[in-house]
Amino acid sequence: MVGRVLARSLVLASAVLSVGARVWGDEPPTATAEVREPAERRLTGKDHENHRFVSQDATLSLGPVNYMIRYNSCVDDAHGENAAFPMEGGYIGMPGPSSANWYHSGFLTLSLNGKNLGSVRPSWMGVAESGTRAAIDLVWNHPVAQVRLRFMGLPGDRKLLAEFLLEPKEEIKAISIDARCYPSYFTSWNKRVGARRIQTNSLRVKEGENKQLEPKDAAWLVYYDEVFDVAKGEGEGPCAMQLDPDQVASVGVVCGDYSVETRCRIKPETRKIRMAFWDFSKQTNAMALAEVARSSGKTSSQLRTLDFTPLRLAGFDPVGVEKELTEALKSDSVRKMVGARAEEMLRGLRAIKGTMPSATRNLPIESETKLLQWCDKYEPFRWELKLAQLLDF
Repeated sequence: MVGRVLARSLVLASAVLSVGARVWGDEPPTATAEVREPAERRLTGKDHENHRFVSQDATLSLGPVNYMIRYNSCVDDAHGENAAFPMEGGYIGMPGPSSANWYHSGFLTLSLNGKNLGSVRPSWMGVAESGTRAAIDLVWNHPVAQVRLRFMGLPGDRKLLAEFLLEPKEEIKAISIDARCYPSYFTSWNKRVGARRIQTNSLRVKEGENKQLEPKDAAWLVYYDEVFDVAKGEGEGPCAMQLDPDQVASVGVVCGDYSVETRCRIKPETRKIRMAFWDFSKQTNAMALAEVARSSGKTSSQLRTLDFTPLRLAGFDPVGVEKELTEALKSDSVRKMVGARAEEMLRGLRAIKGTMPSATRNLPIESETKLLQWCDKYEPFRWELKLAQLLDF
């Protein structure tokens, strides 16, 4: 008996020392993600009097820059069951790192067969990955397709990657993505005149110009203002976007004197649409232009080859975890301490296993979402389970 107690004490001490070493030792760079609880308010106005308006924020902290993503829409039942009404034309905003640039109330819009994704409420917004990389998910059950938008950031990076994953319910004949920004400064709102510009990998578009671009001429786009340049002590800095030209049919830009609009027509057979976004907060125009041009090759490779599967799922062994839980429940002592929660975890895992293939990469959206939600509960519980097993003597 004494030997068993001593052995378990040594294991516990070793675990504590291991944690201490991770806390006090040299740590690899990290990227973290957080999704806050949704906030609600009641709207006023002729068409939305007393309607429910919901907003929910997520933060992806990458080291050099923290990105904030916001979902917001009127979700009142007056618009229909599970329906949403995007205000100001948008529903996926980027309030940070700067107030200008990618629009805080709606910078990114997806349409399938001419139907706006934002016309339905998302079924989930949550953290997909945090620590080694940062990733958050938004999931929609749209009439045309099941859709997941995953934003991902890598530690030490300045850009935010994005992937729309589509699982069609009907033939997809048209895909378009609209992006809206206010480069560096809200000119008209502040009653000032700027000089908007879009620099692509091969040409420049000036304020007042509307152009249709070939995909090869719009692999990346930097949006800036020659008046509101941090180098001149004005504005908040530029923003940028990079595409995978192989996925794009055409790119149209409207370089207005206030907002700057970009419409990307995506090849309809595309199922994983990938993009990269930058907000160069407090950076000069020259710095932003140089960084995007310099890193475009690496970014292109990431858009084409990076595995967006959350690392906690890539190595997840559902059979092994099921066995771990089953074995733990054989102990009377463990059952007394954590039995009810262990059985709940086991039931949840078995239900998810029935909807997924054996591999945990490239899972269907619904299966992966349920597994991520299950892992959110299991990961902290697993330490309680291990402690209960150590105290089983």
